[in-house]
Amino acid sequence: MDWANGEIHIEDFLDVHLLYHHSDSNLLFELTTSEKALASFKKDLIESDLKRLPHSRLYKTLSQFRQSDYIMVGMKNAVSQGASQPSYKTVIGSGVQASVRASEGRVFSTGHALLKLGLKKTWGIATKNGRVWAMKRGTSEEFKNWCDSLVNLIEDGPVITNLPGLSFLASSEPINNIEELPIAIIPNDLFFRAYSTIIHVNDIDPIRNCIPEIIPLHLDINNHQLQCQLKINEFKCELVMNLTEDKIWSLITDNEIRVRADKSENDIIEKSLEEILNEYYPSLIMPSGSVVEGRNKITPNTTIENLPRSIWKVKDWTGCNIRAERYEKAPVAGNIPVINKTIELIKPDFEINSDVLILDDGSHEIADLIWFQQNTKQVHFIHCKASHGENPGRRKADCDILFTQAMRSIHWISSVSLIDRLRERIQGNSELIQTSQATWGTLADNFKINNWSYNIILPQPGFDIKHVSNRDRINNNIYELAIPMYERILGSMAQLEIWGS
Repeated sequence: MDWANGEIHIEDFLDVHLLYHHSDSNLLFELTTSEKALASFKKDLIESDLKRLPHSRLYKTLSQFRQSDYIMVGMKNAVSQGASQPSYKTVIGSGVQASVRASEGRVFSTGHALLKLGLKKTWGIATKNGRVWAMKRGTSEEFKNWCDSLVNLIEDGPVITNLPGLSFLASSEPINNIEELPIAIIPNDLFFRAYSTIIHVNDIDPIRNCIPEIIPLHLDINNHQLQCQLKINEFKCELVMNLTEDKIWSLITDNEIRVRADKSENDIIEKSLEEILNEYYPSLIMPSGSVVEGRNKITPNTTIENLPRSIWKVKDWTGCNIRAERYEKAPVAGNIPVINKTIELIKPDFEINSDVLILDDGSHEIADLIWFQQNTKQVHFIHCKASHGENPGRRKADCDILFTQAMRSIHWISSVSLIDRLRERIQGNSELIQTSQATWGTLADNFKINNWSYNIILPQPGFDIKHVSNRDRINNNIYELAIPMYERILGSMAQLEIWGS
């Protein structure tokens, strides 16, 4: 027998790629057994840049089927993610939409869905990369006919913001520009936390597992350009976002910035950082509470119109120089900085032999102060900011950076990396305050994430609490900006306190 003659048998497996362009609608459909193989030569076939179908048009492929008999629903985190909330959540079963709670809409939007359409048809969609699929096999002619039927669904009728039966999830709509400066910009959590990354910048040592920081600076409404600064450790460059361009994000630098991301032995990505930003979109947290990802605006199903009175705390700032923030080892009595005064304010509740207080004020800080309170089993992330004026008021400038830092704290809530990161920081410039090395070592060695709750504290003596906490006050920018911040902190299973005067 030929196959038993001692020679090695080699068999080639070929990939199949079907591309169908519907000229009237200018829609391109791809069917492939290997996306990686198709991507290797697709640019040689199609010279123009392709734009993904926005969520609202993608949803229309299932819009005519009202029985809502879902057998699978995947929900992606539409808010800035943290360890306390998964980046993605999937529920499976018959009529599974009934098990998705309405409260999920505060945090989650549709990621993918599988819908049973009668006895023999099952269709599905996934918002990432504009995927639609049918659970059946057929000929190329049947594939073309199916694509034609999808065109009719996509092109007919009004744009919809949710899938049938899932209207309580965060809604999505296409946009061509943004009209206000974001509060914060969060790099894609699914990429930078799911992969082990190495960033290469010319003439700089490789940077490992660093999440780039994107700082919004200026919005040019006439040119539709959002100008930002990109920071990777000490490296800085200009970054521009323009939704009217085929390539949304553009790096302005002479340096080549490459990223290698490893998830497993067979799952390795090597691309430029610009390509990563245009494939794994950062999230723009807008003052209205919506989130912009690529050309989609996602609006969480928020039910909070009034912030709880309990988050606003009036503190006595006597003896504090409210215009100075940085910690001083030997401050002048009666003129102490905000961080020093904050330490004084927590002293009455601080247990010397069991609590831990860490001063982490500096570059890439977790917070200015991190307080582990043993008797309540709470971790407090404390971000302090100095006032822009001599007297308390309701200046928007007093909250801009402060609220952004608060939302970045979400990354550390219930994070498995928190203790290791603090150990690393303490070996550097961070220091223990009123805490012995032995007390810190005992807590760090025995720390269990699920035994602790989390609280974000924002001391800003420049806030006049009576005024900034008044929802009915005209042009109360601080109150309005605090709502989306509070929503995100609440969605990450943490609490919030705002300290003022």
